[in-house]
Amino acid sequence: MLITDWWLSPELYLLRPPAAHQDSRLVDLLGKIANRGVKVFVAVYREVALALTINSKHTEEALLNASSNIKIVRHPHRSLRGGQFLWSHHEKIVCIDGHTAFLGGLDL
Repeated sequence: MLITDWWLSPELYLLRPPAAHQDSRLVDLLGKIANRGVKVFVAVYREVALALTINSKHTEEALLNASSNIKIVRHPHRSLRGGQFLWSHHEKIVCIDGHTAFLGGLDL
């Protein structure tokens, strides 16, 4: 499974109401399928902390703690000496397998 996202919230409940579906958090679902052997790869936007509070470091830590079968990349790596300083990856992609994928404008 491949997920790219600008802002991925591990605590997002996928079923409503949350009180009736405590096990439907995104981090729980991804951890469960990863522990069954599915390799989960996630690329999230590494925010400019002064401008945004989306906390991709929290996303990284939560997903890595959910399963050793989850790999995450926070991108881009910035440098004041050049490189990509003003950059965003705003595409959203969830690719479940080699045949099923979702593209859209909603952040997880």
